[in-house]
Amino acid sequence: MGKEKQSCGQTVLGADVSLEWFDAGIAKQASLDDLRSIKVRRFPRTVLGVRDCLRWARSMGWMDSVVMEATGYYSQELASWFRQECPELPVFIANPLHVKRFGEGLGVSTKTDAQDTRVIACFGVNRKLWPAEEKSSGHMKVHCLQKDRTALVRMLTAERLRARGANRGEVAQRVHQRLCQELQGSIKVLDKEIRSLVKADKALDREVRLLSSLPGVALQVSTKIIGALGDLTRFGRGRQLAAYTGTSPKQKESGKTVRGRTKLCKKGNPQVRAALYLAALGAIRAKGPLRERYLALVARGKTKMQAIGAVMRRILLLMRAILISGNPYDPTYHPIQLAKMN
Repeated sequence: MGKEKQSCGQTVLGADVSLEWFDAGIAKQASLDDLRSIKVRRFPRTVLGVRDCLRWARSMGWMDSVVMEATGYYSQELASWFRQECPELPVFIANPLHVKRFGEGLGVSTKTDAQDTRVIACFGVNRKLWPAEEKSSGHMKVHCLQKDRTALVRMLTAERLRARGANRGEVAQRVHQRLCQELQGSIKVLDKEIRSLVKADKALDREVRLLSSLPGVALQVSTKIIGALGDLTRFGRGRQLAAYTGTSPKQKESGKTVRGRTKLCKKGNPQVRAALYLAALGAIRAKGPLRERYLALVARGKTKMQAIGAVMRRILLLMRAILISGNPYDPTYHPIQLAKMN
């Protein structure tokens, strides 16, 4: 992945994506001096809308690339339409937090779709980004199912808390209990569909089998991670994968007085970190190198959460290494050999 990193170019089409439409604006290096000089136009978020946008861009003098913020399925679908209509045009999907901080650095205080589009376009002109990865059909399907499952689990948790409310009447409690049963049934349906999807896709089934050989990692964790991240082997270095998922350490030191605790940087998809957290909890309960690493870090004075964060990162790097080698997890594998893959 490191070899594919490239600048977005001098002329960038920025797109602010929503459910029904997307706003587009073309920026150049000189646009930073006057954001209002960037003309913005709205298009429907459809294939026809992308075609109209490309025709409009040609009339404006064309552009070197397209940049948009990560908005889940909306941005991924729009990116696929741009690739479909203009394969030679690079498409980049930027971290929304980075774009927000860039806008604050420009002194932008207005929050509108048009202004967001201008900031995204200027961000693309002045930053180097990773080309947006086009996920396989299996990864996309399992990602959508996992997102729906996560939403249902959150709803179930909320309904269980409501059902236990001290001031609820008997009728209200029965209603919430019935809702809990229905949600549990829906979650089981999605679990069955996820298993069927994995079993029907040979490539996906192979990845899940390899990842599930790790302690603490099973069907739900493995499908959630590869669904959200796609092909883990596309990362040239393990540290790039850790930084991309927000599992790399973040130090806080300044001068002689500021000595904050080292924490996870927590950039990227929070659902990936949530899945890795559950995997780490399972791994430190089982005998093996991961539990030994956790205990060693705690013995050195690290907090339990810091030690769990380190185990999360190690599990993620092991996932990438396993997929690269094509062999299941081997707890006797020498750590020096693993370091060569990072």
